[in-house]
Amino acid sequence: AGPIVSSRDIYAEMNVQSAQSAVNYSTTVANTLQSVVPLFSLSTNSSTDTSIGGTLNALFSSFSSLSVSPNDSATRSGVLNAASNVASAFNSAYQSLSTTAANTASDAQSTITSINGIVSDIQQINAATLRNGGTSDPGSQAKLYSDLENLSQLANISFVNQKDGTTSVSLGGQSTLVSGTTQYTLSSKVVTSSSNTQGIEILDSNGNDI
Repeated sequence: AGPIVSSRDIYAEMNVQSAQSAVNYSTTVANTLQSVVPLFSLSTNSSTDTSIGGTLNALFSSFSSLSVSPNDSATRSGVLNAASNVASAFNSAYQSLSTTAANTASDAQSTITSINGIVSDIQQINAATLRNGGTSDPGSQAKLYSDLENLSQLANISFVNQKDGTTSVSLGGQSTLVSGTTQYTLSSKVVTSSSNTQGIEILDSNGNDI
């Protein structure tokens, strides 16, 4: 019997993984925006709406009333109350944005941990391939492409099958994640903006922000 030949189409695999990366990115952005966009909606269906849109509408309405009765103390008080509600609505939106930012940073850190774990598996498959003279058994090949598929669901990756039988993987076509038996581990750093909002930087193995 001759050697086992893989029937996988590398270009098809790469296209599928590229599509998965794009879908995952779009889904992540959509899920994040889903919790943020309503905070800035200017439409409202209720005069008691405490959102930014609702309180702004109430403020404009109070100004209209003030223009009709500028000397009425109750109307003036209504303007002040409406302005206070607008301030509270913006403060509430800020708190929600801060929570969303913290959750996004936490999710990013979890994703980095998952990426490093999968890349470690690929590095071990590469090492086993080299020990086997540049060939890998069908089980290892299946595990490799399963790892690549799972990795593409977490990040935009590209891979190249090298002549020595190993597989090199890079992030966004730039930052190498694994080459041969060497893994380049990702890390993260929490950063705080001038407005005291937390974010996250994703760093390559050299500590550069990517």
